[in-house]
Amino acid sequence: MKIAEGLKQIRKMLGLSQEKMSGDVLTKSYYSKIERGEFEIKACDLVVILRLHDIKTSEFFSMMEKEMQQSKYDYYIDILRESYYRNNLIAIQKIVNDLKHEKQDRQTKNLKLSNLLCK
Repeated sequence: MKIAEGLKQIRKMLGLSQEKMSGDVLTKSYYSKIERGEFEIKACDLVVILRLHDIKTSEFFSMMEKEMQQSKYDYYIDILRESYYRNNLIAIQKIVNDLKHEKQDRQTKNLKLSNLLCK
């Protein structure tokens, strides 16, 4: 997940307009372009906007990391599924090797088990 997507997600969860979300930190127009991925946001502006809405910077980045882990999990599942139906054991073995370098959480363990079942 990109920072812009995280900001947009939080803004929608809070039920705020782009103008309210950006406060006096950025113009609505500039903030809108950040959410669309046209502009980048400065770290200092991001921190101020998060503080404006009582959001801890660490919580914001933890949320983004969690989203990234979920999309990585979905990515592996898609490759695993496709490799299984194509009977591509080399691709399945590559996933097993890639998973050795991932954080060993519940999702990774489930992927490893799925790999075993596909062989």
